[in-house]
Amino acid sequence: MERARHAIAADIPQLTATLAEAFVDDPLTSWIFPDPAMRPHQLQSWMRLTVEMGLTRGHLYTAGGNRAAAIWSPPDVTLFDEIWGARLAQLLTKELGDRAGEVLQGLARALASQPDDEPHFYLFTLGTHPEQQGSGLGARVVEPVLAICDEQGLPAHLESSNERNLSFYRRHGFEVLSEISVAEDGPILRPMRREPHSS
Repeated sequence: MERARHAIAADIPQLTATLAEAFVDDPLTSWIFPDPAMRPHQLQSWMRLTVEMGLTRGHLYTAGGNRAAAIWSPPDVTLFDEIWGARLAQLLTKELGDRAGEVLQGLARALASQPDDEPHFYLFTLGTHPEQQGSGLGARVVEPVLAICDEQGLPAHLESSNERNLSFYRRHGFEVLSEISVAEDGPILRPMRREPHSS
């Protein structure tokens, strides 16, 4: 069984396609890109930016022939710094026009749930191609960083907008902290936290 590995630049096209497929019906991305006909194309642009950001600013893991990916932000590294924040705003403005400001505010509200007073790993994106969901690939790409968390005594955080995924995260030690509405008509995000496990 292939173990998870760090992704490289050559993996970007396949990982972009995998994550776009994985999130086509996700509550958060469906709110960001509400037109079902446009969403697949828009998700390609979104996930391309996400994967490139993960490669350069965080920990990008892949497994199963690029059919699963996890993008982590390590302690004290902000994924959306000035450069990547500007790229995200530019992408959303191109795709959404006047609605981009509302979406950026909603995303900022979600990211504000992350603690800023303690080092932690942050799982920004986890996705498995629909044809491989339930095969264990998702677990494979998160476990390397969870092992680092346990070894170094660090918590891990994430937000989930899809209730179907909560049981997966709970099996890996995450617990729901609260519920956040990203906008009046937006989905509910559930910040989750995992305490480090002692060996």
